[in-house]
Amino acid sequence: ALLFDKPRIINNRTVAKCYVPPATALLLSRRLPVVLLIASAIAIVSAVVGHAAALIVPGWLGFKSTTTSGMMAFVAGLIFLLAWLLSPDQGQIVRWRQRRANRAASLSPEAFDEVRSR
Repeated sequence: ALLFDKPRIINNRTVAKCYVPPATALLLSRRLPVVLLIASAIAIVSAVVGHAAALIVPGWLGFKSTTTSGMMAFVAGLIFLLAWLLSPDQGQIVRWRQRRANRAASLSPEAFDEVRSR
């Protein structure tokens, strides 16, 4: 069973390293030169922070060590999560605020005051 688990783990890490930085960059911009710069910066930050976290964090939790590539993928995932939540155009917080504003705009003035006071 271990023989079959190893390639799947490698593939997941490869996907995290190859696809997460560009996907994150696309959440933040649609201009190709900017996307390339952001994706490169995200890849570099996730590599450096992931390596440092692989050396430091396991000791805090009582473990001896962890893999650098796994922590790099984890850090890239955290950066993607932040971009998904905070993206200026497609972020979940922006969408939530837009839905709330649209809902409030369609209400009567009395209902609007009630929603606004929440």
